Amino acid sequence: MLLYITTGEGRDREVRPLHTIPDTVNELYYLAMREHVRPAVVQYWLTDRWARDPDWRFDRQVIRVALFLGERLGVERGHPVAVLGPLGVTWPLVDFAVQGLNGVPIGIDHRLDDRRVVEALRDAKAAVVFATDDDSAARAARLRGDVDSLRFVVQPSGADEGADGVVGMNFVWSRGEVLDTPERAQRWRGGAREAGAADVAFVHYARGTDGTAERQDVTHREAMDFVRDRVARAPGKEGDVAYFATRTMTSRARLCLYQCVGDGYAMVTMPHPDGDAAMVDLGPTRLVAPSALLERLAEELAALSGVGRARRIRERVQQTLGERMRWIEPAEPLSASHEQVLLEAGLPLPFLAAGAKASP
Repeated sequence: MLLYITTGEGRDREVRPLHTIPDTVNELYYLAMREHVRPAVVQYWLTDRWARDPDWRFDRQVIRVALFLGERLGVERGHPVAVLGPLGVTWPLVDFAVQGLNGVPIGIDHRLDDRRVVEALRDAKAAVVFATDDDSAARAARLRGDVDSLRFVVQPSGADEGADGVVGMNFVWSRGEVLDTPERAQRWRGGAREAGAADVAFVHYARGTDGTAERQDVTHREAMDFVRDRVARAPGKEGDVAYFATRTMTSRARLCLYQCVGDGYAMVTMPHPDGDAAMVDLGPTRLVAPSALLERLAEELAALSGVGRARRIRERVQQTLGERMRWIEPAEPLSASHEQVLLEAGLPLPFLAAGAKASP
């Protein structure tokens, strides 16, 4: 890929670091999709099987979402577009599409109660909200009347334009396909390059410890500083599988998503409905984990004692995470005690071990 350079002698030839780290998430996405050679950029569960989208198909879906938003709904620079619901493929599609329009993708933690979700939508002044599952779609449609700015709810199922401003994702794609001409697609890519490092890359409304919504604004510069740090100390390799075990999208998980899509190697795998049980079979090399998973593992490891403890720790880690794991990033901060146990057990937490800030 043109995005990478070949390393010299004495280096791992599977590792090809980014030749240059761009200034914005938009440029990172453009470079990652420049040649369309990745057989699968995202993997997600469909009822009874894994489905994979090669980068060319994922890219076309992003473009068609962007064209629908821009041409049909008039989304442009600075306009907010929200996503509500558990982590799924809708999140990166909408983030990259809206960023390419120089709009502002708004993430809302689905664990917030109705009142906090309404407050977040009002604060963001979102005109459109994409729901990642049917429950979130029903919730957004029910709350729509409480948010003056909200005009459309996009639900994951359904192909038609329904009543009360509710449309299906297939409707968005089909209308976007009609609009998807080479000229419009190039205009979208050209416009995406107008974003500046100081512009807001995304806003996230996270659930605070007291249940309130905490607004987090992350600029393109801050996002790319995160990516630069990760790529420099844990570069991607051919065949990487990045498993996002967290169902709750966080600011840090969004940044990891940009990194894994943007490095040109990883197959980003969305959470399996059975949770952690599917992880070992997937054989992930990278893990974005909920704090509950890692804290539970830390407590299990701390309880091991006696002769052969080191061996039993290795076995327990492999039983939980598989044998290919190269790095782990908590989606949310860990307690200091749990973090220490995991580091002493030798888990690949390079950013924590190096004393780097794990959060943006």
